[in-house]
Amino acid sequence: MALYHDYETKILTENGIDIQNDGTKRDIELYDPEQTLQLPVEPLERIQDFLYDYNRLTGQTFKLRYYQVLALLFTECFFADQQSDGYDQNSRQETQRMLAYWMATGSGKTLVMHLNILQYLHHFCQKDNARLQIFLTTPLANLIKQHERELEPYIRQLNEIYHNRIELIIDTTQGLLQKEDDYFHLPDDSEMCRLILVDEAHIGLTSQ
Repeated sequence: MALYHDYETKILTENGIDIQNDGTKRDIELYDPEQTLQLPVEPLERIQDFLYDYNRLTGQTFKLRYYQVLALLFTECFFADQQSDGYDQNSRQETQRMLAYWMATGSGKTLVMHLNILQYLHHFCQKDNARLQIFLTTPLANLIKQHERELEPYIRQLNEIYHNRIELIIDTTQGLLQKEDDYFHLPDDSEMCRLILVDEAHIGLTSQ
């Protein structure tokens, strides 16, 4: 939550943007570069491009709600900070390699997850020989088929663009925990990036 509050302060509070206001919500959903809200233009334009590409690849006509725009905008800021700071400078930055979304059921977090893949490809897989390994894990086995139906056609479309350099692995959290350690090993000289997507991550959380 500390990271969220940091971005909320820098992007929203310091610019006088009240996301409880219905007019503000509508303006955010338009994410127009000419909008009067003082939101960063460049990442908003990228988000618009990501959504356009996603709809084109999947044959959908999705539009983003204001909270989805903000989730993706904060992700853009997070990825930009990661690229600026680097991953391996110190242990504090190591702990900041994870980003969580706490969104209600039916709020469209699956769409955000799918757009996260385009964001990650843009920020970290620009080299011609870069490969991406995506782990999607869920605590519930009955969700695997759903994700396969939604994700596999999308990844096939992306692989036509990225020349089959994207690998998708879908499994339960328990199934991955039972793998041998070397299953997850990446060679030191590998051009492979790894993106781990955790669905329904709140399941199993306790007050402790």
